[in-house]
Amino acid sequence: MTIFIKPIRPKKKIDPNVQRIYYSVMYAAMRDFANKVIADYYKIKRTWENKPKHESIIECDPKYPAVAVMFGATGDDQAVKEWNFVNEGTKVRRAIMSKDWVSKSGVKHIGSKRGKGHVVFISKDISLPGIEARKFDEAIAERWNPRWKNIVLKAMKAAKAQSQL
Repeated sequence: MTIFIKPIRPKKKIDPNVQRIYYSVMYAAMRDFANKVIADYYKIKRTWENKPKHESIIECDPKYPAVAVMFGATGDDQAVKEWNFVNEGTKVRRAIMSKDWVSKSGVKHIGSKRGKGHVVFISKDISLPGIEARKFDEAIAERWNPRWKNIVLKAMKAAKAQSQL
């Protein structure tokens, strides 16, 4: 998932010291923002046995055309694969679940519950309806995108205040 905002750039050249302050303050605000978003990812996978790690990449430097934060699942390949199956859904399910099966997550729900049941059997010969996409990335983007612009503008005001000291 990428949360992105169009750059707001000054019309005239900025003093290098002011530019350094701007990017320093902006990076700190973006790091704080990224930590809050990653906390939401951890709420989703709180009860999972195989938990992928979620990391962020921050683009906040004069060499980039805009400021952006990107998020992705990393770590153990199997955990990332399971994350993608649940997040994006599948067309076909190759597993039979126990009759008491209850999923740990719901569509676009930021959080996790205990769930119930277990996998009874897995085979490539089984073709059942796929796993419903939980759309965690969409839920997180819908929660944080409206806040993103205000976070950036607040950081820009703080940078401006610091540069005028």
